[in-house]
Amino acid sequence: MNKDILLQIAINFIKELLEFFGDSEVRTLAEIEDEISRIMKAFIRELIKAYFELADEAILKDKTSRKERGLV
Repeated sequence: MNKDILLQIAINFIKELLEFFGDSEVRTLAEIEDEISRIMKAFIRELIKAYFELADEAILKDKTSRKERGLV
């Protein structure tokens, strides 16, 4: 499941880039840079958010084991 979440985020990122570049609109270099920057920042935010959510799940699942080892 973890890989599925990360894969979906990557697919959405690629899809958004393809939609942007598939558009027939003529853009300036500054417009392209701004839009790609926005898309990339959103992608990175989503990856980091998913990573921390998955890490939180793993920590919760391992609570008993950590408690037994005196780590909690």
